[in-house]
Amino acid sequence: AECYRLLAETGELELYLLPVPYGFKNVKGELRERLYEGESFRKKYSVLEYESVNLQSLQADIIVSPTAFDHVNPVFSLDPFYDSKKIKAFTPHLIYLPDFQVAVPKEGEDKAYYNQRYYIPLPGIAHCDYSIFQKEETVEEYLSYWKENVFSQEDKAGGEGLLRKKCISLESLERTSKKENLGAMPIIAKFFLSIVDEENSI
Repeated sequence: AECYRLLAETGELELYLLPVPYGFKNVKGELRERLYEGESFRKKYSVLEYESVNLQSLQADIIVSPTAFDHVNPVFSLDPFYDSKKIKAFTPHLIYLPDFQVAVPKEGEDKAYYNQRYYIPLPGIAHCDYSIFQKEETVEEYLSYWKENVFSQEDKAGGEGLLRKKCISLESLERTSKKENLGAMPIIAKFFLSIVDEENSI
């Protein structure tokens, strides 16, 4: 919601939210409840109806997803239609912007290192055009994990280079903004506008 507000305040982008039903699974992997929060969002934002919206005809310049788990989350359930691999077909720029803070484990935090397997090697990281994280150390942690645990020996060099281009930190964008004196507009808004401008110039 905060990123939406920052983008809306620029007045340069047409923004919509697309709340979709989601659910939680029990220990057997069965769906135990299904939730929809569209009504609460509608009070503040321009909301698209998931039952009637046609993403193909919408032709969104950018689609932002707060989840990259797709089908691999053991507790969270989303309609497979919204898997990153599928919605990538509806936009030239699919962005993963996680709705949680990723803390880099410190030495000795073995459980935290173990838990990385649940939120780092996600399908959406591969399918999205960009993944945006708060800190540079988080980007480096993702790159390191993929290099050591996901990429095959043959794919390490090329895979790491591609992933490095796709994973971006707000810290690095902030440094670039200050260096190039790009003004006071929020960093996330500048990044989104640069994507749209690049697309329109082609």
